[in-house]
Amino acid sequence: MSPALILLHLAGAVTLLLWAVRMVRTGVERAFGTALERSLKRAKGNRLKAAALGTAVAIVLQSSAAVGILAAGFAASGLMGFGTALTMLLGADLGSALVVRILSFELSWLVPFLLIAGGWMFMKGSRREVKQTGRILVGVALVLVSLGMIADATESLRESELLPVVVGYLSTDYASSFVLGALFTWLVHSSIATVLIIASLAEQGVVPVALGLVLVLGANCGSALIAVGLTRGSVPAARRVPIGNLACRGTGAVLALLVFASVDFPVGLAGPGAAEQIVMLHVAFNLVIV
Repeated sequence: MSPALILLHLAGAVTLLLWAVRMVRTGVERAFGTALERSLKRAKGNRLKAAALGTAVAIVLQSSAAVGILAAGFAASGLMGFGTALTMLLGADLGSALVVRILSFELSWLVPFLLIAGGWMFMKGSRREVKQTGRILVGVALVLVSLGMIADATESLRESELLPVVVGYLSTDYASSFVLGALFTWLVHSSIATVLIIASLAEQGVVPVALGLVLVLGANCGSALIAVGLTRGSVPAARRVPIGNLACRGTGAVLALLVFASVDFPVGLAGPGAAEQIVMLHVAFNLVIV
């Protein structure tokens, strides 16, 4: 397969992944958005409860940015203090990381069942909740399909002559790799998609684990930028929440990068495979930040 054709297949797979993740999120918002918002409001001054609810809702929505918008709105209306809202958003970041862990399991056998059940519910269901649940199931199936497509496309990348040059450069310049991970995540507006792509590339041997971890740290920083951008026109009380999240997560990512660059980190403790190591360390990083 020619390099141009490989990149075309990879771009199509990434586009499908982004669209499928968005499909799941919009399905959840349309069917259960009001109920989820009510659940988040119950946290009020309890930071531990706020973190737990932020984690749970981010898993359901497959988006920490969506929780960030809600938390910022709560802070702006006075319903929730800054500390509680910030803790909720940090919990949502952990929930987003846990979604990556769930999707990184070998679940391809579920695809036909999800498509059949989801398609039937969406086309035959009379209630809004039933139809949108079908939409969610089809979205999850398409996420799994896109991951398989990414794996197939990246398998051919290993034969590319240019790739070792690019990977070799990024492996010696962690600062550039970190910025690249942050920019790509901000561009696609999905840390889940970014980390899944990086893990898939690492599993295929295209990207070394060390480089993958640096890219993921950058992705964490880029993910925090998404909510900052989405609330830039809001009142100061709302903007403070995502900015605080960026300060916590961005500082943590930079410190982790400095530690990783200066210490021979035992990544093998995170799991036997390259993808599992990257995903588990991604989860661990967000757990530490919370």
